[in-house]
Amino acid sequence: MEVSGFAVSQKQTELTLAQKLTFKLRFRFMKLINNQKTIEVYLVDDHAVVREGYKNLLEKASIKVIAEANSGEEAYQNFDAINAAVIILDLSMPGMGGMETIKKILAKDKTVKILAFSMHDDLVFCSRTIQLGACGYVTKSSASIELVEALFAVANNRKYISKDLAY
Repeated sequence: MEVSGFAVSQKQTELTLAQKLTFKLRFRFMKLINNQKTIEVYLVDDHAVVREGYKNLLEKASIKVIAEANSGEEAYQNFDAINAAVIILDLSMPGMGGMETIKKILAKDKTVKILAFSMHDDLVFCSRTIQLGACGYVTKSSASIELVEALFAVANNRKYISKDLAY
């Protein structure tokens, strides 16, 4: 079989379809086991394209992005006005980075659930983030379903560490 000028075997095509089906089934399963109202999220990342992509992904899993910020400063300034169940926070942003933002937000409200979402696939970053009080850590190289799993875990008062760091 040829797809856009590339030779693709029938087995590769079937695997891709199987992966897509697995992804959809996992979303449905998570919705069933988390039979609750929609999780509301505050999404903080300095890249608009990244925020838009993750927003679309999360909405497929009945997770609603109720607010967005493009910096740690903006996230901190607007935090009081936003009543999100979970804050998804990029660690590497210009200005006030994610670690400083975690410290400042948790100084205001120790009950806030923060899920760090980072390009750093290093245990040192993960460990430091959890020590600061984040409830979870997911690397941006993780499968997209993992962000959804992490969000459901954190929203339900469970800790979550990215699978690529936990093994």
